[in-house]
Amino acid sequence: MRGRERERERERERKWEREGFYVAALWMHAIHPRTLAANLAGFARFGCLKDLPEILYRFLHGPRDERKD
Repeated sequence: MRGRERERERERERKWEREGFYVAALWMHAIHPRTLAANLAGFARFGCLKDLPEILYRFLHGPRDERKD
């Protein structure tokens, strides 16, 4: 049972880490858009494939409301 609990906790931590990454990317887009554009290739190395579409979605629509998804 403890293994499952640890795995769920780690999954929650990953979700918050990714959420922080998205917030930082949106801030970078608002304050330093050229710097963000110059570093898009790094997202592929840092994150996973779904990060770029998620960031683009948030640029267009704003933060997601998890209660609606």
